[in-house]
Amino acid sequence: MATISINLDQGSRRHNNRDSRMSLKHTDSTRTKDNITYHDESIESAYHHLFDEAMEEYNDKIRKKHPDRVIKNYLDKIRSSRNGRSKQGQTGQKECYSIIAQCGNLEDKTSSAYGALIKSLDEYSRTFQERNPNFYVFNEVMHRDENGMDHTHIMFIPVAYDCKRGMKRQVSMRSALKEMGFGANKEAFKKWREREMDYIKSLYLKHDIQYDEPKYKFKHHMTTEEYKDYKQYQAKQEEIINDQCKKIQKQQETFSNLVSECTEIAQELVKRRLTNEKEKKVLDIQKAQIASYSRDMSLRERKLNDELVQFEEKKKKIDKKVKILNKIYDKLIDLYNKTISAFNSLVKQKEEVAKYFDVYDQVLFNTLKSDYDFKNDEAKYLIQSVQQQANEYISISDDELINDIKDISYEIDSIEEDYHLSR
Repeated sequence: MATISINLDQGSRRHNNRDSRMSLKHTDSTRTKDNITYHDESIESAYHHLFDEAMEEYNDKIRKKHPDRVIKNYLDKIRSSRNGRSKQGQTGQKECYSIIAQCGNLEDKTSSAYGALIKSLDEYSRTFQERNPNFYVFNEVMHRDENGMDHTHIMFIPVAYDCKRGMKRQVSMRSALKEMGFGANKEAFKKWREREMDYIKSLYLKHDIQYDEPKYKFKHHMTTEEYKDYKQYQAKQEEIINDQCKKIQKQQETFSNLVSECTEIAQELVKRRLTNEKEKKVLDIQKAQIASYSRDMSLRERKLNDELVQFEEKKKKIDKKVKILNKIYDKLIDLYNKTISAFNSLVKQKEEVAKYFDVYDQVLFNTLKSDYDFKNDEAKYLIQSVQQQANEYISISDDELINDIKDISYEIDSIEEDYHLSR
């Protein structure tokens, strides 16, 4: 693949023609014979050829009215023009322009496309004047003896052939471009350059050369020394870029490691999240169970409270019954004591009765024994007296006993009544 370069240059006819008085370190003198000269004319001769007739015509018009405006040498006038711009420290309008046209780069000089590139450059150089009638070429040389890629120096004078003021024919890049159809604005030269580039591209196509858009664009064509400096600069830049690439590669490795670590952390977090979700589900189930248990406990608590209330009511009733039963018990104890007392009394009475009968028997026996002759009436009286006393005592004792039994019966009835009430 090859590039194209068309750039403005300061221009030097001596340099182009390889003046022996100039020292050129970047050239190979053995190849200077291979240089191709297409045009070679001094700028003075070119100006005389181009502008003498128009200058004389202009002088004839103004000589009588404005003799101070008569132009003696148009080239000197251009160089000393106050409307011009500086060039190498001298004031004066640009009397000529120079461009450098180059097909390909230094790398192409050793490639198989080198011959086709030189043919394209040669054809471009030979047809330059034909394509640009307003650019009068007075010096055009292809250099093939330099260490860099072959190139052509083209020095030309931009000519405006139809000026309305002043000389009919004048030096003017702006007007020359305008007459060739590129306009008169700032974009005119750019348009012209693009047209020339397109022409070289057509030559590339003609000679089967693949065009490659240049990676770097420069404002002017580089000399061999400039190109060497540029290559050194480029090598340094490439070295810097390589160092930066290594650093970037290390950073990428570090970044990759960080990404891996982050991925592992993310996976661990996902696992933990899943675990946490599982634990959360378990907790939710447990919470639901606890809530259900709490509801059951609440129901049980209410039931227990109800049962407790019922128990309290039953307890009250039982306490009441206990009180009644205690009363009954006390009454029973009292009745028991009374019964024991009555029984003891009865026993005593029986003992007393027995005593009386013993006394009676003894008296009767003694009476019968001691006084057999005792009168029957007296004996009967004594026996009757003893029996009467015994019967009275027994009668009295029986009444008291009956009364005590009645009292006990009343107590039993009262206890039964209290018991029924407690139920």
